[in-house]
Amino acid sequence: SGSIRRSVRSGSGIETPYPSVVGLHNDRWFQISHKTASSSKTVLLSTEITSIVRQNRREKDRLIDEQTVFLQAAFDHMTQGVCTFSPEGALLIHNERFRELLRLPVSLVRKGTAFSQILEFLLRHRPMESHKRDDELSRWISVVHAGLGLETKFRHEDGDILDIRVHGLPDEGFILNVMDITAETQTTEHLEQRVHERTLELTRANARLRKQNEEQAIVDEELRLAKERAEEAVSSKTKFFAAASHDLLQPINAAKLLISTM
Repeated sequence: SGSIRRSVRSGSGIETPYPSVVGLHNDRWFQISHKTASSSKTVLLSTEITSIVRQNRREKDRLIDEQTVFLQAAFDHMTQGVCTFSPEGALLIHNERFRELLRLPVSLVRKGTAFSQILEFLLRHRPMESHKRDDELSRWISVVHAGLGLETKFRHEDGDILDIRVHGLPDEGFILNVMDITAETQTTEHLEQRVHERTLELTRANARLRKQNEEQAIVDEELRLAKERAEEAVSSKTKFFAAASHDLLQPINAAKLLISTM
């Protein structure tokens, strides 16, 4: 590289603005600086910076490539399955986890595969009637293309459960996220089953307690009645003995009076 010094005379005496960096058609680059030497002269200094520009370009490309590799590695090792689609519903990019979770054949995860083909494959493995499957497919496609988003649960035949969510993108495309929620669902179902079983146990225990209370109430009532009958019997006995004693004492009292008179 070298420097070229030129003098430019300006008739108006005002500095003419120049770009600081100029690129030529043959990918050569120059940095131009200018300084006013006098009211009628401007000195331009042109320095070739082609090697610097190309080196910066290579460094930028290298950093972009490294960042791309890093992002791709992170994308591929996500626990979630991710896939993006164009506004027309064509597959753009995906990670391997997406195919693994949905158990899709390789032919269905190639760039350009229609979103409807993937949905049709998934619904075909659901136990439902064909007309209901067609209705479900149409509903999913219409909802997604309307940009309304979609969230649903999908259960594989072996019991694995997936959470599938579709969200719109700024370019009117959409992204599909898939997450394995088998463990969480099984834990929740187990807890719900335990709660149900415990509720049944408590219900049965309450029923037994109510029955025991009812039986105890019957026994208490029978005891009360027996007590009343016993009290009535004692009262009748007391009255009988009192009357009998009175009747037996009458002749004795009469005899005492007779003896006393005699």
